[in-house]
Amino acid sequence: MNPGRASEQPDGGSPRARRALARIGVAVQALLALCVILASYPSYLAGDRRYVAAGAIMVLVVLLAAAPLNDRLRQLALIATLLIGLNTIVTPFLHDRAPTLTPNYLERVQFVGDVMPGFSGVQTISTDAKGYRTNVPVDYARKPAGVFRVFAIGGSTTEQIALGDEKTWVSVLGEHLERSSGRRVEAVNTGVSGMRAEHHLVTLGTIAGYEPDLVIVMMGVNDWNRHIKTGGNRAFLFFYDLVEHLDMRQSVMGRAYRALRSLFAVPHADRKLPALRIDRGEYLSRQNNSLERSERRKFYPEAVSPNYRGYAREIASFCRSHALRCMFVDQPTAYAPDISAEVKTRLWMTPPNEDYTLSLENMAYIAQLYNSSLRAIADESQLAFCGISGRAAPTSAVFYDDCHFNEPGARRIAALLADCVLTHKLGP
Repeated sequence: MNPGRASEQPDGGSPRARRALARIGVAVQALLALCVILASYPSYLAGDRRYVAAGAIMVLVVLLAAAPLNDRLRQLALIATLLIGLNTIVTPFLHDRAPTLTPNYLERVQFVGDVMPGFSGVQTISTDAKGYRTNVPVDYARKPAGVFRVFAIGGSTTEQIALGDEKTWVSVLGEHLERSSGRRVEAVNTGVSGMRAEHHLVTLGTIAGYEPDLVIVMMGVNDWNRHIKTGGNRAFLFFYDLVEHLDMRQSVMGRAYRALRSLFAVPHADRKLPALRIDRGEYLSRQNNSLERSERRKFYPEAVSPNYRGYAREIASFCRSHALRCMFVDQPTAYAPDISAEVKTRLWMTPPNEDYTLSLENMAYIAQLYNSSLRAIADESQLAFCGISGRAAPTSAVFYDDCHFNEPGARRIAALLADCVLTHKLGP
């Protein structure tokens, strides 16, 4: 060993080693920035600017860590980058397969313009401490005697986040059942935009402990859109699931943000009404008239996705094994030959958030395939089934886009479901 030669090597090794380490560091930072962008993508699709802004700030911090800064700023940027990296790495392991809306949420919004027909006045949208929308305050720990408790599980067509609490089909259904029975009905809406059959199963397991008298599950649209986008391709499925599991809203930082909001939230009864938000439907208007996208594709699967079929059967099995009274509901859409011109120009989910489109006939085929499959699963499991997909006119009297209900549409769906509940003798 030559001490003289060893002493010539500066801390950190040879210049070549330092350059290699620097390149590795830049590659890791670039990968982290990409992961943050992917984690922000679901929030971008949902129009949630808070998490998109947070993602942009995180990407900027990661990039600053590689910039020529003074030592102090560089150290701070590196520490922040390390925390962002840990947040990103841990997030998939914390993935909530059945997220709820923000607990104790309260908003007042008014839709103006002609992007969303069928809305009137101010919509007051709120959630309780569990993140559910309810028609009346619900004591989940103890159900009062004589109360009939209905839970609705589904995606955005159940959530109905654009409608005021009292105008959703879940709440209006509660009114129908109260009038027909004379009993008090608690209608609990657990719907969350984007949820699929696998999420509904987890939600069902959660609400099973809250003494439901009836569970209504409306599902299909988010599962068939996932099927269209991935085409059953394993690589696409992996990427789709990766983005879902990186979702910033489910990260440590996202959870901490919601926990702090919930901790300091004032109960609805004690707080002032928030300022009115005016919504001109920009999120939808950017994507409307999707049938006119320049790229056109075809997708005619012979069967629903194995993921959907498997989880729908597990939901049915859970209902039977836990002696729950469950009713499956298919998904109404405006995909019909007699669709009104007004609604046709407002379609955007053919599929959503893509630069290509399937034809109206192709979308109708897929919707029918999934709705028929749900009926078959209900029949084989001896569960009640409510087929309403062919009983909702494809006009602005029901829909404001492909499958979402406006105010008169929610009343129509509630009336159809009330009829099914009474026909199957599932009511109070």
